[in-house]
Amino acid sequence: MAFEVAAGQSLRIHITQEGYRPKQVTETVSASPVGLRQLEYVLDRDALAAAPAPRPVATAAPPTPAPAAPGAEPGSLAFTLVDNCWDGRGTIAKFFDKANNQVWPAPPGTYQSNLRGTLAITLSCRAGARICYGATTDPQTQLSWGVGLDGTAACEDCCASCGGPAVTKTLTCN
Repeated sequence: MAFEVAAGQSLRIHITQEGYRPKQVTETVSASPVGLRQLEYVLDRDALAAAPAPRPVATAAPPTPAPAAPGAEPGSLAFTLVDNCWDGRGTIAKFFDKANNQVWPAPPGTYQSNLRGTLAITLSCRAGARICYGATTDPQTQLSWGVGLDGTAACEDCCASCGGPAVTKTLTCN
């Protein structure tokens, strides 16, 4: 493709090709003694296009819930975590009920997904218990979501009530 752009002007370029991540670039043209300038861009393969279909994998079986306290009814909570990062990494997650001292899966296990995968987990828990998720990238980086993989971070909107409606959270890198 050829474009005519005056020196000092900007040109916004958006490149797409199936199987590759889209790239958006802004070029500012400087004066050139030749008058022509060749630009070359390399597109990164889309990890999602190359990855096998994601499926949740548990590194440890979910524990049997602790016996219910008097008056406490057993319940369940469906959590879905959707990895919406384009970082070339999978996701690992844990779930926490601090009031009843429960962690899913039991330490040292984690639930994990493939690149840009989805984790769909149904937890057996005490009805009404507050269950929070914590997740990070796989392999781990400093990026985390919810209460983090150790369950200690503060979070907004990362917990749900056992026995309540199913919860879906989309994890983004920004």
